[in-house]
Amino acid sequence: VDVAGAGCRGGALAAVAVAVVLLALASLPGLSRALRVPWEVVAGLTACVSLVEASDTSLGWLSLCLTVLGAAAAGVGLLRRDRRPYAVGGSPVIGLAYVTRLVASDIGVVEAYTMPFGILLLAAGVVRMVTDPRRSSSALLPGLGLVLLPSLPGALVDPTSLRGLLLALAGVVALAAGAIVRQKAPFLVGAALTTLLALRWAGPLVGDLPWWIPLGTVGLVLLLAGATWEARVRDARAAVSYVRGLR
Repeated sequence: VDVAGAGCRGGALAAVAVAVVLLALASLPGLSRALRVPWEVVAGLTACVSLVEASDTSLGWLSLCLTVLGAAAAGVGLLRRDRRPYAVGGSPVIGLAYVTRLVASDIGVVEAYTMPFGILLLAAGVVRMVTDPRRSSSALLPGLGLVLLPSLPGALVDPTSLRGLLLALAGVVALAAGAIVRQKAPFLVGAALTTLLALRWAGPLVGDLPWWIPLGTVGLVLLLAGATWEARVRDARAAVSYVRGLR
């Protein structure tokens, strides 16, 4: 794509096409897990590459890529009963594409169009869990997504704005609430939001440092991880067990 001079838009479109094809191939009936999982991982990485390429062009193009990827994931989840998590993951991506399209249309306060419905969905999810306790993913994720995710594109563009600070605070609150009440949905959503915003805040600072400082830091972290590999494996297993134990 670069040789052909297609630019970032061509690269994003090519990566989206590859991700969709790999996702479709990984969902073929009868495919063994040994082949399916690597293809799904590569499809996910390629989708991330497409979004990075699209973010260098315009929000409208990013919205298009998000729509295609979200629709492909949701379609696979609806067509294959054993791939239902794709439908759960693809739906928020489509919602994020819609919000990105609103931002691209110079609508300043996107939350005015999404938060009222998100609050209603979140309240309905809380009522459902009180009357019919079950896993929080299906009950709370729709409301949490519609309340928090619409602010994410604007917060990533300007992380020091009021929107970015409020979203970071909401992510911390969701993370703490999920840990206190042992609910998986707010815990994971809060952890994802705080991680993304922390990386976005740290990005410019890391870029201003001499090249050898980030490189040396990464090398030191890898060296310490290798020296304490067994302890890190135990910590990772404990973290996975903790998340799995959440409702």
